[in-house]
Amino acid sequence: MKHRSALKMLLLAPGLLGILSYGAPASASLLVNEAGPAGDPVVGPDPMFNFAFSIGPDAGFATLNTVDIGGGAFSAIGGSLTVTGGSDIGSYSLSPAGPGVTISPLGAFAVDNVIYPGSDPYLDVWGLLFTGDGLEINIWGNSPDNYSFYSDNGASYTVADNSVATFTVNSPVATAEAPEIDAGSGGAAIALLLGLLGLVGERRRQPTATA
Repeated sequence: MKHRSALKMLLLAPGLLGILSYGAPASASLLVNEAGPAGDPVVGPDPMFNFAFSIGPDAGFATLNTVDIGGGAFSAIGGSLTVTGGSDIGSYSLSPAGPGVTISPLGAFAVDNVIYPGSDPYLDVWGLLFTGDGLEINIWGNSPDNYSFYSDNGASYTVADNSVATFTVNSPVATAEAPEIDAGSGGAAIALLLGLLGLVGERRRQPTATA
């Protein structure tokens, strides 16, 4: 088990978070180049991703609202987690963090809340942070098809699973656009109909002639 205060002091040492960020895997370094360890994400389309996982006995699913920060990386800015298997069954909310490395409120984890839907693993070594019911849950990637699921209650790590896992991410569904009216066919008929209705309304508003 890691000592919380020692971990927090170590990670908050001057300049160390920057070293850790730049020392992360290549996919994570793309994030640092885009936004910097403590910068705001580059704003792009805001897709929503759903993912499901099974890491040892721990299983569940989540929904993430994200911002495209470039380089195949998406910064999660909101979302929820539902754990359906293991010791932490329940619902949790995404804790604000990232896209640079951020210390969790209880000091148990270093996270960035970044997802890489085109890579395997889909998460970097910092991963996602969810909170609820006095727990912090950190899910992160280690290598292809290998993930970790940890939880902490402020006093100790209550779950610590590292294993080959099933982890699937569903790409966002494109928003359907309203169909445009084809002025060359049905649109012309609609325009004509609207014109006739307007003409009828105008005639009704004209005063009746008196003898």
